[in-house]
Amino acid sequence: MQILIEADAGDSLEGIWDQEAQRLKIRVMRDSKPVSARGITETTFYEGTGRRKFIHETMFGKSSDFTVDPNETLRLYHQVWAVDTNSKPGFGGIMNVTGVSVVATDGSNVIAPVAVLFFGRTAGKAELCGWRRFIDVALSNPRYDAGHRYALIVDADYPNLADFNHRRRPIHGDFYLPDNFTLIYATADKPDSILNRALKMSDIVATKYRERALRLPRNAAYFADVLDEETHQVAVGLIQPE
Repeated sequence: MQILIEADAGDSLEGIWDQEAQRLKIRVMRDSKPVSARGITETTFYEGTGRRKFIHETMFGKSSDFTVDPNETLRLYHQVWAVDTNSKPGFGGIMNVTGVSVVATDGSNVIAPVAVLFFGRTAGKAELCGWRRFIDVALSNPRYDAGHRYALIVDADYPNLADFNHRRRPIHGDFYLPDNFTLIYATADKPDSILNRALKMSDIVATKYRERALRLPRNAAYFADVLDEETHQVAVGLIQPE
């Protein structure tokens, strides 16, 4: 595990070892007083052959939110979804299917598929288009509350996630991540935490509904090449509990 603490110029870090609790407490200090860090990033990884492979990464906007427990991370948000896009050839073009699962934030470890998005070939990264369009769906829901915090677990464009989360870069076209949304990185290749398992569920959902869509030739209309990614309306299906 790697923990990156961001502090302002002139601030310092102070480490205090609690012998009884066997815990190291690190604080950001300014003029001999503790202050909140500008941000904290926790990254869990393993050393693969020739390179580091990331399992999950979470960015915290303030010191009081920081935790190394993924279940405690989920509690910071009103709603959390795992979003994964499956891109494969089909119907003479490219079939992009985005699977979405909801993750319980109460520590119950419940994960359930909730939606699937269908769209065709894009000029840019299909994953980013899928994120944007699902956020559009969330924002249009009557139960959406701008006063709540939301998160998406994703597995693409890792080098740019910090810029997306800090709104230094749009995630797709001219669309920036809303201020009350956070992107959390995880891989579906490892079952280490609920973050990873949720993303795996969304990957399974995307694969399942792509195979179902292929059975009916009329579904080809949903996968026509996207000519204008700013205005294109993707097909959205809601998944009912089985």
